[in-house]
Amino acid sequence: MRQHCQQQPDNPFYQAALLLLEASQSHILRYALLAENMAENCPDAQRRQELLAIAANSRHNAQHKPQTFWQACQLFWYMNIILQYESNASSLSLGAF
Repeated sequence: MRQHCQQQPDNPFYQAALLLLEASQSHILRYALLAENMAENCPDAQRRQELLAIAANSRHNAQHKPQTFWQACQLFWYMNIILQYESNASSLSLGAF
């Protein structure tokens, strides 16, 4: 995407797509940080490991395509959250996910 923006700096579509991509990456990384902070204070060892897995999957998904089922599920959920923000939560449904 950055390459397209550099090749066509006056193209508003590429500029908007890059802005959305970077905002989505930032959003996902904030969830990773939250999961890590929650894991630090979690007394339950199993839940702590789940939170650390969420953080690791989030950090991966912010920059790369999913490699595992859990990463794909998490990215799908983030996509839903981001679409809810974009549409101002107006009747957007995942259906029977």
